[in-house]
Amino acid sequence: MVLIVFELICFILMYLCDVVCLIPNLLYMLQLNGYSCKLFASDVLASICKALIFVTLKIIFVYISSFFVFSGSIVFCLLLFIELCHIFVLASVKSYSKIKYTKRMKRLIFCYALLAVLFIALVVMLHNYFIFFLIFVSFLPSLLILISFFLLYPIEKFIGCYYISKAKRKLAEYKNLIKVGITGSYGKTSVKELCNAILSERYNVLSTPKSFNTPMGISTTINNSLSESTEIFIIEMGAKKRGEIKYLSKFVSPNIGVVTAVGRQHTNTFKGIDGVYSTKKELPDFLKGQTCVFNLMNEYTLRMYRDYSGNAIGVYLVIKKDIMNCKHLLKTKNIVRFLKRYQNVSYRYFEFPKNNTVYAKNIVLSENGSLFDVFYNGKFLIRAKIFLLGLHNVLNSLMAVAIAKFFGVTDSVILCGLSKVSSISARIEKSILPSGAVVLNNGYNSNIDSAKSSLAVLDLFSQPKKIVVTPGLVETENDVEYNEKFGELVAKCCTDVYIVKKKNRDYIYAGLKASGFDMSRVLSFSSFQEVKPYLNSAKSDTVFLIENDLPDNFS
Repeated sequence: MVLIVFELICFILMYLCDVVCLIPNLLYMLQLNGYSCKLFASDVLASICKALIFVTLKIIFVYISSFFVFSGSIVFCLLLFIELCHIFVLASVKSYSKIKYTKRMKRLIFCYALLAVLFIALVVMLHNYFIFFLIFVSFLPSLLILISFFLLYPIEKFIGCYYISKAKRKLAEYKNLIKVGITGSYGKTSVKELCNAILSERYNVLSTPKSFNTPMGISTTINNSLSESTEIFIIEMGAKKRGEIKYLSKFVSPNIGVVTAVGRQHTNTFKGIDGVYSTKKELPDFLKGQTCVFNLMNEYTLRMYRDYSGNAIGVYLVIKKDIMNCKHLLKTKNIVRFLKRYQNVSYRYFEFPKNNTVYAKNIVLSENGSLFDVFYNGKFLIRAKIFLLGLHNVLNSLMAVAIAKFFGVTDSVILCGLSKVSSISARIEKSILPSGAVVLNNGYNSNIDSAKSSLAVLDLFSQPKKIVVTPGLVETENDVEYNEKFGELVAKCCTDVYIVKKKNRDYIYAGLKASGFDMSRVLSFSSFQEVKPYLNSAKSDTVFLIENDLPDNFS
């Protein structure tokens, strides 16, 4: 009896150790992947496959021990030793502490705990099979969490539908509410924040917080924050596959839209750039005869503009070659070239219109912001100043100005609103360390198009030491090709490169090498945590650009 109790205690302790080491990682990955069934099942199966190595070792040991006269207690103790080795391996893996304990997560943990208690009760009843249970205990926590997830999945879908339906009913109640939908591969959040800053000077405005651009994120904003006093609702609309913008458009029914850009973002899930174009076009397709603002500096949104049957407002920049005191003018050269000879398979040379447009001239960029003249329908409007960095933010500001003019906001109010946006989190967000070193955090997301702009911002700074900290680009049509190209661009703008994580390391190396970059100035790190001492020890002659931040599901 004493031996049975001892074995039971050992079994429970081993199980709990597996749980403590493994389950937090799986729960974090689940949240990181947006509760995706496919991705979560893939993560769990990967953890089970790793555990099967130890299960196989246990089975081999039991098989070999059957040829010798070993007592059950000796076999049990040796199996425990193998299990301890497995726990040691699990404990060496990073245990995530970023889990957000939402109601959904708490339901999942409760369901898992209930299944675990039932399982341990089964072990107690079948105590003669302790050896069998101990052999397979290595992957049982993973299996139970997967079962819990799929047991709760129909309930979670029902709860999600309930909150979305509730949000739809609430929206329907406010007949006079004007809704602005903003979509695009990049620039959505920046345009939203700029619009919010300008319109809030005159109207009662609600906008989706941070990057709440999914049906549930938008529903949460509506259910928790929308009130009778709200006059304008600004909605950021994101997508990772076709049909999602169409769904969001039907959900919120915007009165006016903005398409910021079509770029090579999530092209693997969109099945190429044409898939991205079709998805972003779902917003103007929904608006039809209403007003929509288009970025004419992007060839794909220009195509949308030309095809649009409603009130299309175009936004563009008039660029001079000496606009920036940059050495390489990455973004500017592209735009100048585009302005001079825009050509596409379907279109001839395109002259930018004067009517129904907002454009900027006489642009002066610096490491502290930008100055530019804004023209509306061919007439001078204001000399604007913004504290956001980069040429792309001049364009983002113009899209916000176009929306403001649609609402009849005065020039002085527009100027006031623009001046109030000093930074946007993780989007070329400038900070100065105690040592005087500058950090440009562009870690939210990146693609080959937006990377050109952020690298051009880095080139604006006068510090002699310029360091790019990056894990490279992901979710492209071809990670190898685009990261090699990215490496070539980086080589033109910096003195040092810190490559974080292994995923794109070799491809970025290849791009840097092809450009003749001094490879002794390239350092590799396994995580951003390892880079922090270099940031903290940097002097005032250094500026860092953090370009992209791969989530933890990328190694």
